[in-house]
Amino acid sequence: MRSEDGFSITLVDYPRLFQWLQRFTRDFNQFLEIPVKIQKNYLYVNRLLGKGKIPMIFAKPTKFNAGLTIYGDFVDFTSLHASIHEIADEENNLGEIGEYILGLAYEIRHAYQGDRMTLKMEGGTIREPTEAVYLGFNTLWTVFLPQLIMLRDAASYQVLNRNIQSDLWRLEACAEEALLKADANVGLECLKWLKNSERFDGDYYLDFISDLSYSYVYEYTGKGRFNHLPDILQQMNHYSKDYKKFAAELELFAASNNCSPKSIRDTRE
Repeated sequence: MRSEDGFSITLVDYPRLFQWLQRFTRDFNQFLEIPVKIQKNYLYVNRLLGKGKIPMIFAKPTKFNAGLTIYGDFVDFTSLHASIHEIADEENNLGEIGEYILGLAYEIRHAYQGDRMTLKMEGGTIREPTEAVYLGFNTLWTVFLPQLIMLRDAASYQVLNRNIQSDLWRLEACAEEALLKADANVGLECLKWLKNSERFDGDYYLDFISDLSYSYVYEYTGKGRFNHLPDILQQMNHYSKDYKKFAAELELFAASNNCSPKSIRDTRE
């Protein structure tokens, strides 16, 4: 307002000033709780964290997109390991499918035992900084995505508690996040396959997945390899011409050697 002689007079609204100071104090205290920024990992992790909360399990694509690295702490991985064993246990009579699923549990167990890799990240707050150690392991897309389908299919026939269901959701979230990060367009194609793919039943020759995985790793190179992933996933379908050809040749070879097609193994490394 202005005085009669034209000077400007500012009146202090003390109640409003007090409210502003309260808000400032609250916001400043919240600022102090923001996780400490750390080297190159911070931007990636902070994006995952949302409001500064570290996820229990997260993933990112490997350097040349051949697969993904899944990270978690000891508690996360032991829970995930137990959940997979609950689904694929021998008493559920999943046969070779169960064994293939347990290959994922095997990698998780070695990860939480510290046999694979670790990722150290600073956390906590500016007031109380801490260091978190995440355990991790690498897996190929051509192995992990079929395992996810098998896990979901096996889980659909069982009564599972919420903890196990949440572990499955976390794994699927890892797949989605890393696929889209590798390449959004190619990742979407892979996610469509993951959602709509035929189930892998007990008659399926799992060595075909190994054969395709070998081709994926050694016939394609660099980051361009990932562009071929949707086609390779489509080949895995039970009724694809590539699978039918593989099955016919395998059965013919088994018949000529007087053995079961299931007893023949791909020994390439």
